[in-house]
Amino acid sequence: DAFVTFNGKSFDLPLLRARYVLARQRIDLERPHLDLLHVARQIYRLRINSCSLSNVESEVLKLARTHDIEGRLIPQIYFDFLRGLHIRRMVPVFDHNVQGIVSMGSLLLLLVECLGDPGHPALEHARDVACFGRLHRRRGRPSDAVEYLERAVTLSREADLTNETLR
Repeated sequence: DAFVTFNGKSFDLPLLRARYVLARQRIDLERPHLDLLHVARQIYRLRINSCSLSNVESEVLKLARTHDIEGRLIPQIYFDFLRGLHIRRMVPVFDHNVQGIVSMGSLLLLLVECLGDPGHPALEHARDVACFGRLHRRRGRPSDAVEYLERAVTLSREADLTNETLR
C-alpha cells in the first residue's frame, strides 16, 4: 500500500521508473511514500555528520554491520550476476539488503516511539529532542512541540542550542 525507503525518492523510484520504461513495461509507483532519509535528516542532522543509512545505524541505532559488502560494489556484482559470472557473490548483496531493511524497520519504530514520547530513553541528545520539537511545530502540533523543546533546553549544555531552542 505504501513505500518506505531510504533515499528512495531520489534514487530507487526514479531508477525503477527508468528500468520499466527501458523494458517497455508499465508500473504503478503512485502511492504514499515515506523516505526515511529525509526524516533522518530532519531529526539527526544537527548531531551526526552524515545521515547515510550506515551512519544512522551506528550513531543512532547503535548497530554494527558485520561481514557487510560496500554498497558501491553492488552494481558491478549485480551486472556480473546477470552475465552468469560470480553468482555466489550475490549472497553478501542479499545480506546487505536484508540488513538495510531491518535497519529501516528499526529506525521507523524508533522514530514513531520518539514522536509520541518526549521522555523516551533514546532521546538523550538535546539536538535530537529539539529537532523532534521543530518537527511537531511544523506539523501544527504546538503543545507537543513545547514538551520536546522544553526537554531539549533541559538537556542542552550548549548556549547556542539553548538560545535557538528557546526562540
